[in-house]
Amino acid sequence: DAALVSQVLPSSYDLVELDLRHNKLGDEGCTALGKGLKQASKTLMTLRLTRNGIRDAGGAVIADLLADRGCSLTVVDLSLNAMRSDVAFGGALRTNARLADLDLSSNALRGCQAIASALAANTTLTNANLLFNKLDLKSAASLAAAVRASRARGVPLTVCGVDPNTESVDLPRRGMSSADAIVLAAELETAPLIRSVDLSHNALGPEAATALGVALRLSRTLTSLNLQANRLSGAYVTFGEEVGVRDNSGVHVLADSLSAAGALTSRAAALTADLTT
Repeated sequence: DAALVSQVLPSSYDLVELDLRHNKLGDEGCTALGKGLKQASKTLMTLRLTRNGIRDAGGAVIADLLADRGCSLTVVDLSLNAMRSDVAFGGALRTNARLADLDLSSNALRGCQAIASALAANTTLTNANLLFNKLDLKSAASLAAAVRASRARGVPLTVCGVDPNTESVDLPRRGMSSADAIVLAAELETAPLIRSVDLSHNALGPEAATALGVALRLSRTLTSLNLQANRLSGAYVTFGEEVGVRDNSGVHVLADSLSAAGALTSRAAALTADLTT
């Protein structure tokens, strides 16, 4: 099927959006499709390939397309696939000057150092989503640094897919990791409108608690934060027994931030927080 679509693409002169979500392209289909996309007219602006079983080989095909300076794509959605490496996309983002929206959420990315490094030079991509992968804490820190640097330059970058006009972020029971929360916390530090955040019933851990504590102190808008049931101290109780290694450092940072609530409430409504473990 992908091969047939690929044959049609070069003569689809008015095509601006191609939506093949929820199929079974895999790497082979993605490679076949890539051949047509390379030869197609330069009018295509949106490509959606969500949930297609695409792994690194197929992802590299799309990344190669984005690296072409003649590529007209501004929106690419590759969420819910199975890519593990960000190297190809990092290379593409170093040269691409058109892409504004890239969704790589819910893949199997192990690290994002290549993408984080590329974002230092890329000012076009402002809406990315890298949540719900398998990122290590080092990659999370690099992405957080990229977000802070971008926003300091006046570029409203998100790598969590957060709409700049939203007033609330609701991600309860989503299986968020510490890395997810660390990156989101960096965005909350300077988010101009966000007032309410619900991250309850995930598994964030002490590192995330530290990052969110810093965000809580720096934010000028955040008034409601729900971190219920997140193992913020590292350990948790099951069948009456404590499991895991206890680390209260993140909880202490949160507590220190809450103790400064007076400064926050002078700029916003009464601060509320649910940190129940």
